[in-house]
Amino acid sequence: MLLLLAACKPADEVRAPNASLVLRVAMVGDCPTCERMAYSPNGGMVVSLKLRGVIAKFDDIESVTKSVDGDKTRISLSFKSSSRPQVLDASSSVVGQMCAWVVDGKVVKTAAISSPFSDEMVVSGLGSDEANRLFDAVSRH
Repeated sequence: MLLLLAACKPADEVRAPNASLVLRVAMVGDCPTCERMAYSPNGGMVVSLKLRGVIAKFDDIESVTKSVDGDKTRISLSFKSSSRPQVLDASSSVVGQMCAWVVDGKVVKTAAISSPFSDEMVVSGLGSDEANRLFDAVSRH
């Protein structure tokens, strides 16, 4: 689930360098005009990524922050001011739909877009393994 929330504890922050990372509109099941990609955090699953469904790419990200609240972790991605109009337009058109973070050609996390965003996107309710997988994928580049 994607929500806009404030951090509860001091967080780790990393500047976002250039990398191959995109947030794409996705779906589970067959889609003849989609790219199929394996995703298996908790077992085998195949997601179909819409070819024209790019919501944001790595070059749009200003910074990434990870914060912990009890047993849940949250990843916050801040977008560059120059990218915010495009990110808002793309995210507004896919509210309620599934998306996938694709890093170096691999799906690292799927979630539903709960509301439009432009300045910041927060991926919340993550378990430690999920949060670390997404944070590491974004911050290692």
